[in-house]
Amino acid sequence: VLILPGLNARAYVANDRLNLALVGCGNRGGNLLDNFLRIGENIVALCDVNQQRAAKTFQKAPDVPKHLDYRKMLEQNSRRIDAVIVATTDHHHAPCSALAMKMGKPVYCEKPLTLTVHEARDIRRIAGQTGVPTQMGNQGAATDAFREQVELLQTGGLGEVRDAYVWCRLNDAGIRPLPTDSQEVPDTLAWDLYLGPRAARPYSRSWVSWGQWRDFGTGQLGNWGSHAAAAMFHGLKLDTLWDAQRGTETRIRVRPHSAETNAHCFPTWEAIDFEFPARGNLPPLTLHWFKGDEAPGFLDKIQHLAGREPGGSGCLVVGTKGKYLASGHNSAYSLLSSDGEERVRRPDPLLPRHGSHEREWLDAIRGQVRQPMSNFDVASREIEVLMLGNVATMLGRPIEYDPASGTCPGDERATTALDRDHREGWEL
Repeated sequence: VLILPGLNARAYVANDRLNLALVGCGNRGGNLLDNFLRIGENIVALCDVNQQRAAKTFQKAPDVPKHLDYRKMLEQNSRRIDAVIVATTDHHHAPCSALAMKMGKPVYCEKPLTLTVHEARDIRRIAGQTGVPTQMGNQGAATDAFREQVELLQTGGLGEVRDAYVWCRLNDAGIRPLPTDSQEVPDTLAWDLYLGPRAARPYSRSWVSWGQWRDFGTGQLGNWGSHAAAAMFHGLKLDTLWDAQRGTETRIRVRPHSAETNAHCFPTWEAIDFEFPARGNLPPLTLHWFKGDEAPGFLDKIQHLAGREPGGSGCLVVGTKGKYLASGHNSAYSLLSSDGEERVRRPDPLLPRHGSHEREWLDAIRGQVRQPMSNFDVASREIEVLMLGNVATMLGRPIEYDPASGTCPGDERATTALDRDHREGWEL
């Protein structure tokens, strides 16, 4: 039985101001604070383990109570907090979101929704059990351009699509030696709370550069892949692979090629093919992911297919009738024919238009929107797939994944790598 201690029967109307808690008050958290204050909601609690990094955001709301541990914050203020915004480092996204949902709180969580494959499945399960409104923070999903891309693909406007290309031209840091030093913890950092679900270890400044470590970050697949692949993932119905009829064998095959193979760090560059089976009347699809200009064949391939140099991040979808080239956030796109001219017809609107990612979530809380576009049921499936790429580059070899069971059949090592241990007190 799932107990929702914080859930109440309050019905929000249009002019109600919601009481929001923000967890993670660095740069992104500060931007979200500005957005929600501009909309007119109440911020009633702020939480961050790094007081130095959070200082600028804290100054924007000097009278709002500040907390170090979001678990205690939610427990002590359960009746006051209506909903939770999560903008922490990647490894806290799932534990914080899961706890808030179990307490009956709607959650807005920055991308990527989770650090691991199994966390994505757990978050989807908890979201389904609690039924609270949720939204992953890939802001491009609120734009008309994003929804046009989904409509174009769902209505077959490009014909059969068998190849899609998603990229980020930024590199990751590559292999770094594991920190072995032990330094004095700064007074402004709650080190054990920073580690959260990860194993205890001595403090080193190197660990706080969290984006380069698999224990804490998700690399560019989580950083930009979650933006650039989102419209394509929606439109080509990749989310339906989890709903295959019982007895139907469904496999996602992931084939990596990367600069380095390392259990602790992300490779400098990578080229990963995600091979998806047919979905209903849609043919098999290969999603080609490129990270870094050095990824073999990347620049030449996109230049040839799109007729132009790729931007810093983006998506190119190729069909038998035409193709489109989208920006990294999928918030702008161009329709292309084989000779580079815009000839593919834009579809008539089918999806609701909203215009604001944050407002869409707030309107769902108030019952004015049934489901936000990037609700956790859908967003978790995209992140589940992308995190398979991180497993493949960590192992340095292809893997085969069964979305129904959440395993890599016949591959115990790969199945084990689909998750990471959570310390006691930080379980989902």
